[in-house]
Amino acid sequence: VFLDIDAWKKIVDNCVEILSPHGFNIAGGEPLLYKDLDILIRYIKSKNLYCSIITNGSLLTNDWIENNVKYLDCIGISIDSFNEDVLVNMGCVSKSKGLTYERLKEICHCIKMNNPKCGIKINTVVCNINKEQEMFKQLNEIGYPLKWKMLKMKEFQKDGFENQYLSINDFEYHDFVKRNLGVMIEKSNKSLIVEKNNICAVVERELKGGYIIILPHGYLVN
Repeated sequence: VFLDIDAWKKIVDNCVEILSPHGFNIAGGEPLLYKDLDILIRYIKSKNLYCSIITNGSLLTNDWIENNVKYLDCIGISIDSFNEDVLVNMGCVSKSKGLTYERLKEICHCIKMNNPKCGIKINTVVCNINKEQEMFKQLNEIGYPLKWKMLKMKEFQKDGFENQYLSINDFEYHDFVKRNLGVMIEKSNKSLIVEKNNICAVVERELKGGYIIILPHGYLVN
């Protein structure tokens, strides 16, 4: 059973009191499936904290944006390809259910028209199914400043689930970056930042230590 809104408000209060966080990033799964997401967003902003969400965009309607974007500092949208067949093969969507490029442009326009200060971030996880994709040109043509965060898929194996079949090596990840941004990744533990036209791309080399994560049941996870 997931926590109700009063429990989440208490978690926000405890985090503010004990940790003094910069803000909250509401992710998932898919956060728009939570019926009281709008209440939670407003409560976080009432504390004068940064508030963002990460969504796959499938439930991101214009009405929802118009009613809630004023309380958000950033909306992150997870997009691993604009090719429907690729997304279906990755298991991201069923046929004809993915976020199309045209719909993404509508979403970005709606966000900026209702809150010009709200940032828009695109998250792309690179694996062996979408590693050949070229996405920069389409993202750039949206016409609004976007932050594009690239991440190499992370392997896991737990409780009978594993994703090694999606694995790519560093060379394949670097090739995706070069194809889209025209730059090589140098050996370093730091994120690579490339500003090009309307895109500020952030290439993550390794993910660890970025967040304190609270699961839908209220448990902390490392």
